[in-house]
Amino acid sequence: IRAGRAIEKARRASGDTEAAVPSTPLTAEEQEERRRHARRIREAARSHGLSEAALTTRLMATPAEVTAILRGDLGRLPLARIRRFAAAVARMV
Repeated sequence: IRAGRAIEKARRASGDTEAAVPSTPLTAEEQEERRRHARRIREAARSHGLSEAALTTRLMATPAEVTAILRGDLGRLPLARIRRFAAAVARMV
């Protein structure tokens, strides 16, 4: 978890705006899109038999991000990052 936080901190410091949680609340449509993408990622992980570690590598995500997606705890993840992860999953299929 510490390594994941360090990666997130480094991303923010380098100007990666996707790493920052948006300061404005998401609209209902954006929240639904976030849930839909997360569901797609979970389904792909199950169908390919991927562990959290393997999914972390394939998505180039932090362990904390993958755990949040798999558990459905999406409040801390920016929509742009979830979109990027969903696109990476789509390429896996």
